[in-house]
Amino acid sequence: MVMTGDQPSNLPDDFVEALRSSTNGDGIIDVHFDFNVGDTVRITTGPLTNLIGTLQRMESSQRVSVMVSMLSGKVPVTIETSKLAPAA
Repeated sequence: MVMTGDQPSNLPDDFVEALRSSTNGDGIIDVHFDFNVGDTVRITTGPLTNLIGTLQRMESSQRVSVMVSMLSGKVPVTIETSKLAPAA
């Protein structure tokens, strides 16, 4: 809900329709980022949350290999692109 102060705000119909058309069958908007080899990325979920790494290669359209630094040195991790965000 979008509010102006303590009152709900009206949104333009085309904005609401654009949001609705972006959702999957469960009403969730799935955000995709286009990644390229060499990009610096941040892991957003799971036991490696917030680790920063460098994208090494595309395994498939939805999985990539990321090189992350850990205690033992640099380690490659294969992870779904949905669990990554561009590192700021």
